Amino acid sequence: MLASTTGTNLILVALSIQLFMEKSSLAATGIYVAQFLPVMILMPVAWRICDRMAVRRALVVLECASAATTLLVGLAMSADALWLAYALLFVRGFTDMTTKAARGVAVKQLAPAGQVASANNLVNGASYVGQCLGALLGALLVTIAGPLTIACVNAGTFLASAMLCLLLPMVAGQAAARGGYAEMFSRAMAAFRRDETVRRAMALLVGTVVFLQGYNQVARYWIPLAWLELPAGAGALTEGLGLIGVIGGLLVVSRFFTGEKKRKPEMTWAFGIACIAMLLPFATQLPAVSLALYLAFMFLFEISFLLTMNTLLFRADEADVPCLLVLFYGLSFGGMAVVATLLAACADTLGLPLPAAGLCLLGACFAAWIGSRPGKQRIQDAI
Repeated sequence: MLASTTGTNLILVALSIQLFMEKSSLAATGIYVAQFLPVMILMPVAWRICDRMAVRRALVVLECASAATTLLVGLAMSADALWLAYALLFVRGFTDMTTKAARGVAVKQLAPAGQVASANNLVNGASYVGQCLGALLGALLVTIAGPLTIACVNAGTFLASAMLCLLLPMVAGQAAARGGYAEMFSRAMAAFRRDETVRRAMALLVGTVVFLQGYNQVARYWIPLAWLELPAGAGALTEGLGLIGVIGGLLVVSRFFTGEKKRKPEMTWAFGIACIAMLLPFATQLPAVSLALYLAFMFLFEISFLLTMNTLLFRADEADVPCLLVLFYGLSFGGMAVVATLLAACADTLGLPLPAAGLCLLGACFAAWIGSRPGKQRIQDAI
């Protein structure tokens, strides 16, 4: 996960910073839209891969495909064919999101029953550390190297991940996934009906990525480059702070909120507080204070994500995990791409604080609805 997600973000961040400086926030966010929409469109295919293929084989094949596609993205950007780069990122987005879902399946299959949450902390901690390291490296490389060179470094991380995946034990797939969207949603709804906690965890997990990560896709560049008016290299600064926040959140969840005997904080409160924290960096334009408040947001964001993901993996039946994770990645990353695009378009004309305040309000209302008894009942009635 560490090797793979370092590669996932490396070229995305490099290209986004380049387009942010040369064109607009919207053009830069288009990189993430191309990367994150595919699983929403191809969810049934991703489900069948995660469910039917042996997880080790699936991971090796997907990582090799990501490496090859990344090299083609570098060639397209070197030729100034932005439309082709977007199309290739669409393909890479499918392999990347399917890989993430397959890793979640591996955690559920391979971790001892009582250690699923601990294993998930470790794997998702590696994911966010890798994303931050990849983003940091991308922000630094974009100032000294061209797209093709960056793509070659990026492809190397995917190949390293593929080789590491060969060390996993071979566990046969279940070969249960069949049909399209209707069958997949039917399978997920059955899992939700069996356990209200799984239902709430899925709703909050999707909300965490859609609201908080959607905001962060724009904020992590807009805050240092536009709000604080720092030099272009300051994009690496927010990536580094994000890494510190992620590690801090991971340590807190692992130390205090992991294990069947540990007290679990209310997931809804964790999500709601993280939504409010989106506005903290705009309280001042003093760089040190604003960036410290951004660090606090990332810390709370990671806590919300891990609490909800741990709950989902721990409570869900193993046979349902491939379906639920593909559904999560499809809905959350697809929704995140939409939110990030809207925020970026607004940021180009209105700035980010006002649209962020609107998103914060929506997130707080969503948290209140999920946490209320009428909200829980409406979810149940809809299912």
